[in-house]
Amino acid sequence: MEMIRGWVLALCSLALLYTILEGFLPEKEPFPVIKLTCVLYILIALLTPAKQTVFKAALPQLPDEASVTAAGEDFYKEKVLEQAEASLETALAQGLSEKGIDIENVTVHLEPDDDGNIGTPWAEIVLSGEAQEVPQAVCELLGCEAVVTVKEV
Repeated sequence: MEMIRGWVLALCSLALLYTILEGFLPEKEPFPVIKLTCVLYILIALLTPAKQTVFKAALPQLPDEASVTAAGEDFYKEKVLEQAEASLETALAQGLSEKGIDIENVTVHLEPDDDGNIGTPWAEIVLSGEAQEVPQAVCELLGCEAVVTVKEV
């Protein structure tokens, strides 16, 4: 009801303004341009409520800014973790190869806690040799304690 009231008030004010301008302005060259401008402005004001109701019904509801921001942050956190895991996998594979350990596959998992801090990394090493020195070599290469699972092929 409030929307209709505001709409009618705007239309009446524009019509009154147009009438006043029509009375004061001469009917020479600039008047048709001003008249056209006023008529277009009144038409826009007339169609504004219809536009709002039609588009609200036709368009899907867009998510609010907070949920979009949170989803974006989660997306980037996942991408950063994936990049870090890939980088660690490459570094471990190269480091273990340099130590003479014949590896088939290296998988590293990083799990952040609720505060976003990374806890103890977890590494799974698939190799085709002896696994006695692998856990110590992995911890040495990572520079921290890690949970190491070794699978021999």
